[in-house]
Amino acid sequence: MSGKKGMVHKNRQFLLNRLQDMYGEHFDPVIQMSENAVKIQALVDSVLDDLEVTLKEKLEVLILAINAWEKPAQYTNAKRWCNFCSVISISMAAKS
Repeated sequence: MSGKKGMVHKNRQFLLNRLQDMYGEHFDPVIQMSENAVKIQALVDSVLDDLEVTLKEKLEVLILAINAWEKPAQYTNAKRWCNFCSVISISMAAKS
């Protein structure tokens, strides 16, 4: 059974309001994810510079950094990618 139309947006807004109540009115989950990804990236960079860390450990921390940046990238680049695809489609259609 599906919910009422618009229910997903209502739940998202409720969650955002709840998070803002907990962490302050200017809290933004995407910004927070990005700030955390920067912290993880700094840790990864320090591990990569350590000569005593094995290659396997370096690869593991690189994967950690990729995973940390994945979510903010989805929020910030999804629309850009769609716009890019639209431009390519339009330009290819114009050539034919």
